[in-house]
Amino acid sequence: MADNKTAIKAIRDSGSITDAEVLARIFSDPTLSDDGTTFGRLRAILDATEHTMIPGLQTGIAFHDSGFAVEFKDPWPSSDNQVGHFLTAVGLSFDPSKLRRSVIGKSMRDWLNAPPSYSDEEVAVRLCVGHEKSPDPSAGTAAAGGIVGGITGGLAGAAAGAAMAILDTFRQQFAAATTADIAVFRSAVAKLGTGSPLNKVSASAEMHGITVIPTGRGNSYQDLLLTIYGWRLGQTIKIDNPPKSDITSWVRTNLM
Repeated sequence: MADNKTAIKAIRDSGSITDAEVLARIFSDPTLSDDGTTFGRLRAILDATEHTMIPGLQTGIAFHDSGFAVEFKDPWPSSDNQVGHFLTAVGLSFDPSKLRRSVIGKSMRDWLNAPPSYSDEEVAVRLCVGHEKSPDPSAGTAAAGGIVGGITGGLAGAAAGAAMAILDTFRQQFAAATTADIAVFRSAVAKLGTGSPLNKVSASAEMHGITVIPTGRGNSYQDLLLTIYGWRLGQTIKIDNPPKSDITSWVRTNLM
């Protein structure tokens, strides 16, 4: 059986299929390998889609935002990988301890200057929220870091330099999230309720208590709402352990 990254790309490239439908299918498609459990399937998806240098960032496969409901469509074409954006929130919600993994010699927590008193879950929420309050790194940011790293360390140095430039931006985003923002985020997740579909109107109204400056690169309420949904799904998988087919249905019902 093909490796899972190849399998996901094959589903993506299989014809006239939207990005949102690929997201739905990968939770139950038999061409992906896992240990037979829902937890195992999520971990397989996260492993296959993770950024090559940055733990927890699920943008390792190129996607856009076709098929997503308009409320989740990123107005910034440079950051419209909504499959990766959603999976990043799911993964951090399901297992925030990944922020302790090493990247270029330090944990993500250390790169973010996260206080030791913060739990991994607190750090993950603040990063998710701050990601919409402070601009994303530009292609030039990563390129500049890559040039500096390449001068000192060849190809490996270039990759590390690009990653460090991105991590510097993540540190700024993490610092942008306030305690009040985190309370609003948690409340917005709760406002989703337990019905099917989830209560998008109530959650969206609540999340506007967080100030997002839409002129900041990659910042949008659409992304914040998608993060809220991703956080909820991560919690649902961790707590309820639903069948894989139920997650496919969940994505179709709530995101498309």
